[in-house]
Amino acid sequence: MHKFHWGHGIIVFFICFISFMGYLAFRSSQENIDLVTDDYYRQELAYQSQMDKMRNAQALAEPVRVQVSGKGVQLNFPRLAEAITGQIQIFRPSDSQHDRLAELQLNAQGQQQLDLSSLPAGMYRLKIEWQAGPTAYYTEEAIHLK
Repeated sequence: MHKFHWGHGIIVFFICFISFMGYLAFRSSQENIDLVTDDYYRQELAYQSQMDKMRNAQALAEPVRVQVSGKGVQLNFPRLAEAITGQIQIFRPSDSQHDRLAELQLNAQGQQQLDLSSLPAGMYRLKIEWQAGPTAYYTEEAIHLK
């Protein structure tokens, strides 16, 4: 019977290391990896216009205010002379199946209530793209639903 010596230790180490690397490769192939958007590269090229819209929103005297209450969100828009139109994207970075898109439908006070009770708890981003007259605006706000 042979004694256990350093040569056997090296062989055992390499077998364990290769087994562990195989396990990691298998687990990583089972992981679901989503792109932020399906047309990521096209959106990246249009980012300068997005920056201009963000600059327009920052230049407003009164910004868009977002208030989270329970499973709902209230959006308060500034009072402008022109009618406001646009859309709201409710974006969940960790799971694209929970993304939603809604049209802006402001009441007389410039507010909109969003019911998000159908969405699971977690972190979301509200991406609000809106227009008042010829000027386009973009606001993004992170919210946490409980």
